[in-house]
Amino acid sequence: MTSSEKASLVVKKFGGTSLGTLDKIAQAADHILSFAQHNQPLIVVTSAMGGVTDQLSDLAIPHFGCASAEHDALLTSGEHAAAALMALCLQKAGRKSRSWQAWQIPIEATTEHGDARITHIHLDALHAFMDQGGISIVTGFQGITKEKRVASLGRGGSDITALALAAWFKRTKRYQETVCHIHTDVEGVYTADPRDVPQAWQCPELDYDTMHQLSQKGAYVLHPRSVDYARQENIPIYVRLDTSTKPGTWVRRTCKQRPPLLMAKQNDWMALHTPASTCAFTQHLARTHPHACVMMEKEQHTLITRPLWTQNKHMFSASTAPQEQAYSLLSCFIEGKKEVWRVCMDDLRTRKDVYIREPMNETCKRGPLWSLFLPTAQAADTMASLHTHVYPHKQEEHSDILPHA
Repeated sequence: MTSSEKASLVVKKFGGTSLGTLDKIAQAADHILSFAQHNQPLIVVTSAMGGVTDQLSDLAIPHFGCASAEHDALLTSGEHAAAALMALCLQKAGRKSRSWQAWQIPIEATTEHGDARITHIHLDALHAFMDQGGISIVTGFQGITKEKRVASLGRGGSDITALALAAWFKRTKRYQETVCHIHTDVEGVYTADPRDVPQAWQCPELDYDTMHQLSQKGAYVLHPRSVDYARQENIPIYVRLDTSTKPGTWVRRTCKQRPPLLMAKQNDWMALHTPASTCAFTQHLARTHPHACVMMEKEQHTLITRPLWTQNKHMFSASTAPQEQAYSLLSCFIEGKKEVWRVCMDDLRTRKDVYIREPMNETCKRGPLWSLFLPTAQAADTMASLHTHVYPHKQEEHSDILPHA
């Protein structure tokens, strides 16, 4: 067994914001070169350059729709370009490097275009290239079907690629440890989205279950399926901003202390004020669709996701169609300061446009989950107010609440 086989393997994933320009790709390459000086086995996964996937999607969807093999072939070309540019930067610096597309490894996947699942990853070629001292740059977001067609893994799929690779490598038992570094546009995972809550605190560490719940409820730092791989194989994840020297957030099996409050927001919900003639139908949607719910039966208020409403809009006539209003779902995970939280909820109950679902039979393992439905225009201010009540001071003034990992 060689020394490299006894070392720890690191899988580094760079998101689109870290690869937005050629200069940013060069900066990411410099980081990779600095890390590679330690002769630690390394695999790099790239997203497409920032905004490229959306641009490609905007070219195709209005004319051809989506969820087809050709649509996936178009969308995944952004990752091909980013991986090739990264390899070129490393080669220019004198390092042995190459890009790998899904079919070249291969990364096998199911045939659900736009939402494929990885079924197997063949590692022989990657192992051989690492043994030669090469740095492999793997295209994220994609797999190859049994029909030899590329299939995308869905939005945020590069996270899935990175953790799936880490999981398959760990199963080989060639390495002492397998770790995944996620390089993104934030310095870690926060108690709330800092774009909505500027005073949000950074979490030095979280456990897999908490991270998975946050991801499912709208915290888009990590894809939920990527956290599944980490949890199954016990792979530590380090979320960090590659241009910062500040510590990021570790996601592990356990953490020393959970934050008193974590919040995640999902937009694109609709408050449908439904007439009596269609109330039975909307309640049927709520029972049969996991992302729909009737909040107030007597007043016939229904909340469903925009995609569901779009798909079923033809079921309503012009005279019975519900009136729409944009809402957000705010998921609040409460670990402490519950008396303070109760006061906040009592205050929100006085607002007619806010619907509160208290914890009942929630499956969340980190603590009670409160769900708040409120107008999207008011969501950020409400989040900031709730955060201030639970965290009245700046983070540096109360490091005992969230100790560093």
